[in-house]
Amino acid sequence: MEYEGFAYTATVAIVGIIIGFLIKDYLPSYFKKKGENLATKEDIGEITKLVEEVKSSFNQETEVLKANLQILNGIKLGIAAEERAAIVDFNVKYFRWFYSLIDTTCGDADFRNSAELEAYLKKIKSLYVDMKDCMAKFNLFVENESLKQESLALCVDTIEKFAMVPPKFILELISTNNKIKIFEEGVQSSETRSQIDSLKDDQYRIQQETATSNIRNATPLAQKQREFQKSCNVYLNKLLKI
Repeated sequence: MEYEGFAYTATVAIVGIIIGFLIKDYLPSYFKKKGENLATKEDIGEITKLVEEVKSSFNQETEVLKANLQILNGIKLGIAAEERAAIVDFNVKYFRWFYSLIDTTCGDADFRNSAELEAYLKKIKSLYVDMKDCMAKFNLFVENESLKQESLALCVDTIEKFAMVPPKFILELISTNNKIKIFEEGVQSSETRSQIDSLKDDQYRIQQETATSNIRNATPLAQKQREFQKSCNVYLNKLLKI
């Protein structure tokens, strides 16, 4: 009995020591580790949530940026297209106006018909206005300053070479027609018929002198026109490669 009591007491003591050890050393370490694991899982959850939020915000900002870039590219392409169109339009309108100035046939009008001549004058004025409008657009959209200077010089030289706009010879033809009309409506005589014939000869002379003068004035101007067109062509090709 004494042995059994001693064994029981020893067993209880050992168990107590083991339990004390567990309480003192293992359990605090265990719960501490569990707490760390729990905290780590919570931190990972928060970090993951933040990463997803940042990723979503980044994607949204990226889409906005893409949209803005598309708009800017569209504007840039639109301006480039306007620049090319301005160059082409100015060339077309300038040469239409120029050829109307040097055309001594007045677009195949009857030079003895003042109404047709006046209609041709209106056409020249209209072409001149169109050319000036195109020049304004040219100066607005074209970025090449050298090309702008060439276009201005070309227009100034054209006006200087051909004295005035509208062409002086058309005004002279109309004035001569008015004189002929006065003589034709008056009393007819050999003298008036001679004056009428002389005025008609004057009309022919005006046309011939104007044609000769136009050739003389247009020849040096043609070189500047070719140089301007070459400059335009080079710049247009450069724009197309951008």
